[in-house]
Amino acid sequence: EIKVCVVGLGYVGLPLLKLIIEKGFFAIGLDIDKQKVDKILKEGIAVTTRPDEALNNADCIIVCVPTPIDESYRPDLKFVISAMRTVSKYLKNDSIVILESTVAPGTTEEIAARILGESGFKAGVDFYVAHCPERIDPGNKKWTVRNIPRVVGGINKQSTNIAYAFYVEILNSEVIKMSTVKAAEAVKIVENTFRDVNIAFVNELAKSFDKIGIDTVEVIKGASTKPFGFMAHYPGCGVGGHCIAIDPYYLIEKAEKSGFNHKFLKLAREIN
Repeated sequence: EIKVCVVGLGYVGLPLLKLIIEKGFFAIGLDIDKQKVDKILKEGIAVTTRPDEALNNADCIIVCVPTPIDESYRPDLKFVISAMRTVSKYLKNDSIVILESTVAPGTTEEIAARILGESGFKAGVDFYVAHCPERIDPGNKKWTVRNIPRVVGGINKQSTNIAYAFYVEILNSEVIKMSTVKAAEAVKIVENTFRDVNIAFVNELAKSFDKIGIDTVEVIKGASTKPFGFMAHYPGCGVGGHCIAIDPYYLIEKAEKSGFNHKFLKLAREIN
């Protein structure tokens, strides 16, 4: 019997854990928050704060921990690093570790796989590593963890294939294989950065149209009558939450380290 462990039981990890159990897998959740764990235990779900109990003999480990930014708007990977160090202590031969947390391209291979390699096993040979970016939309009853299409990418072909096979087994949706793990990581960043940029655009339009005396919403509805080439976004108070206001900074920093300055994304962040 395959043992699955979900590390991090927030708004991403807990629904995923419940789905995996529902699909008939032996699964257990791990979280450092004892209050949260005690609450979930009352639902009759196997969860613990003990890494040994959760990770010993686990065949598939899915990491769903937060990836915030710090006070300087720089990506803060302390939770990912901590989780991977914990997992590395219990890693076994032929297991797979899947990172669902939103990260910059290169993180899964350059940071997660490297830390996991401290176990003495070789990534991509003795164990496998992949990225499947979460797409959960809390409160959305139409699109849930079970039916949102997903993308997967591994550090090598076998990692991709194993992760793909797992998600096909638990989801009622399309699962798309990406050519590289970096491409899979970039998908989530692009999705949320796209929204951030477009929200910034309509918010700036609203300020401009207010000066001119034009109803912005009416204009957007009018533009939406064109059946192609336009995607409606509406003005509001900017962006917030766990993703849209944070994810662009992951791409901005990664690009800066690679010698590229994302002026447009920085402007969108300034407006929003």
